Amino acid sequence: VPFISYLSGLLKTQLLSDDLVAGVEIRCQEKGSCPAACHLCRQAGRETPSPTPVLLEVSRIVPLYSLVQDNVTKEAFKSATMSSYWCAGKGDVIENWCRCDLTALGKDGLPNCSPLRRPVLRLAPHLEPSSTMVALEWIDVEPLVGYKVSDYIIQHKISSPKNENSVINYSPSLLTFVHLRNTD
Repeated sequence: VPFISYLSGLLKTQLLSDDLVAGVEIRCQEKGSCPAACHLCRQAGRETPSPTPVLLEVSRIVPLYSLVQDNVTKEAFKSATMSSYWCAGKGDVIENWCRCDLTALGKDGLPNCSPLRRPVLRLAPHLEPSSTMVALEWIDVEPLVGYKVSDYIIQHKISSPKNENSVINYSPSLLTFVHLRNTD
């Protein structure tokens, strides 16, 4: 099922509220050029390919666990995706709060905790996206203290040949996050 049809179906069955669906936008824009290896962008009589990417953009941040209906799964998902606060000094993360040592206390005597800076999530340069797969690269900006799972705004782009009779179809999309943890 195309993603937008999936959201519409949830709305019709009242499993998804209007404000969540209102956060989804579809826009068409010219965005650069396709790689030479991309067969979708080749057009007869034109030297330079002119792709018309379709951007499906979730413009409002929605916690992923809000889309899960099973209560047990929802609670497990919620605890995994809940934002954590981290110690400025050394300390342990307990649920969504940090327990800091004495060096992490501020002038007021309270724990000096602050959110960890977000890591960078970008397209992996070593693997070209296809119609069924896109590779993302996770780059940490600070040394690991425990672990953190965050919700991100995802953009889905589909390229199609540009001609008068072209019809753009949304293919089924599966988004999978794989967390690779260094055990050294």
